[in-house]
Amino acid sequence: MGKIKAEKYSDIMTPEEVAEFLRCSQNKVYKMLEDAEIPGVKIAGGWRILKSNLLDMFKTATAEDNEKSATPPAYKPSTKVSLGSYVKDKISGLIYNGKLTKQELLNLADFNYCKKVFYANFPVIKVVNSSADLSSQRKDANGYSRYYKDPIAGKYLLSSQWYDTQRTVFDTWYNQLP
Repeated sequence: MGKIKAEKYSDIMTPEEVAEFLRCSQNKVYKMLEDAEIPGVKIAGGWRILKSNLLDMFKTATAEDNEKSATPPAYKPSTKVSLGSYVKDKISGLIYNGKLTKQELLNLADFNYCKKVFYANFPVIKVVNSSADLSSQRKDANGYSRYYKDPIAGKYLLSSQWYDTQRTVFDTWYNQLP
């Protein structure tokens, strides 16, 4: 099989192009999009994926494979890091390090608070119900996955629905934390 060059693809790719690029089935790509394993945006009913995000996934995976330490790498600001990845790193760090108060955790699980502070259409976190199926908890009323696949600290599902227009408000919220 010949080499597939990234230059062949436009900056914004369809799931079909991503499947060819990743050399996997389209069904696998759609599942990865729904599970937020690949960052993508639904526009007019169809998924669109930034080629740079796919390339960054490979760079991140390679860097993690080469890293000997068990600690996650410190966040280094970059215009190429998707907001979803940035938020995931920041929120995960806050939760794992016990830096969020009980009240702020409740706020992040409150739709109205998240709408007001982050302009979000979903609560930032959802408390995992251990007696319910995890995959169904990640979905909205229409059956679309809105939360990342793996819970943070086994307790919280984190929203995967982030847009660059929310970067400033997220940073403002993050920087005001004690």
